[in-house]
Amino acid sequence: MNKLIMFLFCSVSICCAAHTVYAQDSSKTSYWGFAKADLDESCQFDMDCLSEWCKADSDAENAPRHCAAKLADNSPCKEHKECQSYNCIGSGDTDKKCVRTHGLLNLSEPCTKHEECSSGRCGDEGNGLVCVLKPKSGQSCSGDLQNLCKVFMTCDTELTYTCVSAAREPGESCQNPKECKSGICKLPELGDGEKYDYFNPLVGKCVQYEDGHSCSSDASCTSGWCKADSGPCTNNAEKTKCCAPKLELGDTCNPDANRCKFGYACSSSSKKCVEESQKSNDRECSKDSECKSGWCRTNASGKKLCTAKLTYGANCQGNEDYCEGEGKTKLTCDKTTHKCK
Repeated sequence: MNKLIMFLFCSVSICCAAHTVYAQDSSKTSYWGFAKADLDESCQFDMDCLSEWCKADSDAENAPRHCAAKLADNSPCKEHKECQSYNCIGSGDTDKKCVRTHGLLNLSEPCTKHEECSSGRCGDEGNGLVCVLKPKSGQSCSGDLQNLCKVFMTCDTELTYTCVSAAREPGESCQNPKECKSGICKLPELGDGEKYDYFNPLVGKCVQYEDGHSCSSDASCTSGWCKADSGPCTNNAEKTKCCAPKLELGDTCNPDANRCKFGYACSSSSKKCVEESQKSNDRECSKDSECKSGWCRTNASGKKLCTAKLTYGANCQGNEDYCEGEGKTKLTCDKTTHKCK
């Protein structure tokens, strides 16, 4: 029983090892207690097979399945489970191959391609091609690095070509808090007799907290303000950082930490929330002149929002109007590299 529990809750890095232990202890018996099927015999699940791969006979829905031998290194594959190495790697859905996991190159060792490295990336950082870490938040992901950002990161190929958070909006599905912009993933509660299933993990939704709830960051609140020293929160008397509504027109504010509601700005002279003459970033717009930043940008969803101008080194896609700066400090768009300089 202990080995089964270890298998169900093992981390990604040790899961294969725990899986091997479980398979060895039950080499002739399936998860359900039945005798395992041999090659080419019919099956429903991978655990029904001695080979631990129940292969569909076609791509058709509800197609018959049979136990199949795992694939050797360099064989075309679709999923990790099909390979002897449990490692199916490639650049596209039709260009994947089984790659050995043991003997992969360590950091700083010479390499020729990403698949050779335990880090998943082969790159030149001044010492020729060697195994290096995948790019993290804010680092460049241009060229062949567009699919190599670290976990929970994605490459902003639309604008800056840097790794940015791939976190999901409130209401989108999640299995881990790190997947959510709010940092909160609300999972469904297990019913009587239900238990965690590694093969079918719980799926919840990204959520935000309402006013009065304890919080850790602005992103975790629907109001966008996790207020410090605001007294005990409704759900936890020991917490003094709670979600709070943003300030209304005429309320006293701090110009260095604008907490006024959308449409208002904190006046540096009166230190009160006043109506904005121009819109701040992330507000909807129709033209550049409406925005404080001077850029009303159409995003990937087709929505036009006020957006901060591009910083040094950002991809400018040939339009230097949106590189930051004014007068002598104005950045220009390099015609060769297409970056603001």
